[in-house]
Amino acid sequence: SGSSGDGVSVSGAATVALVWTGEGAVGEFPDGKARRAGTEEKAGKAVFEVHVLVGDKVKEVKVDAVSGKVIETKDDKDEDADEVKEAKAALAKTKITLAAAIESALKGKENAKAFEASIEMEEEDELEVLVEYFDGDKVMEAKIDPASGKVLKAEEEKAEKEDKEEKKE
Repeated sequence: SGSSGDGVSVSGAATVALVWTGEGAVGEFPDGKARRAGTEEKAGKAVFEVHVLVGDKVKEVKVDAVSGKVIETKDDKDEDADEVKEAKAALAKTKITLAAAIESALKGKENAKAFEASIEMEEEDELEVLVEYFDGDKVMEAKIDPASGKVLKAEEEKAEKEDKEEKKE
């Protein structure tokens, strides 16, 4: 997946929301669950990439960020058996969908745009649901409660801001 640096231009060009894209990608697989979604640029086009767990496989679904159309669906070859097992465990424990997590993170923030979201197992089997989004010129990261969908904390990602400052010089 692309670095979050290109997420800026991609989110700017995107007319469909990452939330909707996640649901659209899952729509390809009615029994699938989105575990990760992000933005990237492919041949100058804004593209959302959604990783969907379907049975024992992880599918990678690429969605045009402007039209919302699914461009490509393929098996995610990067995910090995352990990662699939971990994805299953994480999604089994999560009471909310990735789309709901994104909606929760952006609630009440009219101009905020999510560019990345994930449901992952961290060390000691701790479940982590994260949503990264732009709010004005800030890059924010929200940690979402996997049971209730409430935002546990949202903070500005300082490191990425410093990267931007360096690029300006």
